[in-house]
Amino acid sequence: MSTITEVTKQKRLRKEEELKQDLIHSSKTIQMQIILKSSEINYDQPIGQIIRQAREMQGLTCKELSKLSNISKDQIDNIESGRTKQPQLNTIRRLFQALKLDREKLISKGKEINYDLPFGQLIKQAREIQGITCRELSELIDASENQIHNIESGRTKQPRLDTIRRLIQALKLDREKVISKGNEINYDLPLGQIIKQAREMQALTLKELSEISEISISQIYSIESSTTKRPNSYTIIKLTQALNLELDLVLYVLNTKC
Repeated sequence: MSTITEVTKQKRLRKEEELKQDLIHSSKTIQMQIILKSSEINYDQPIGQIIRQAREMQGLTCKELSKLSNISKDQIDNIESGRTKQPQLNTIRRLFQALKLDREKLISKGKEINYDLPFGQLIKQAREIQGITCRELSELIDASENQIHNIESGRTKQPRLDTIRRLIQALKLDREKVISKGNEINYDLPLGQIIKQAREMQALTLKELSEISEISISQIYSIESSTTKRPNSYTIIKLTQALNLELDLVLYVLNTKC
């Protein structure tokens, strides 16, 4: 009889302990929700302070964050204290995933794309600012990691037009700034080459330019290949407007070189 009583007592104690833990957990959850509602992450702070603020707002210790992010406690301490000023990209990514931070605000905090950089360096900078690995970028644009490495290192100086377009789209870059970066239209060229140069500088396909200008693909191709040396005025105006070219200079070229 005493054995049955003891077992019953132990079950009751376990049940009480479970209820107690549930209450503590619920209390912490409510407390965290109140804190999160009344507070917002200040992304204008140094990155270490952002991590610490987010961790403390969520009621996490460094040890708990270490387990969640698979980053050592010492690393987290060094980042939060500012001793590590530029954590590795993968470290930042794991920390903001664990803390559910806004990826774009955190990674790009205080950083802006420098469109004056060579194309490869520009792509690398944009990729790293957004916390994207070469592998992830290669999957986004359906290219190999080697292609990304070659572009970023400058070994590939003139990537294919389609590759450029996909990189711009994947990295959400300003198309006009990227394509026209350091490039100016050479109005000393024949008309067809000017049109082609302007189109490629803006990463436009023949089809896209056709849709924008309402000039057929075959007409544009004939102009670019110099099969059509003197397009009519309507065609010139439409293409000039679509490509943001200087109409006066285009007409000058048409009258002097065609």
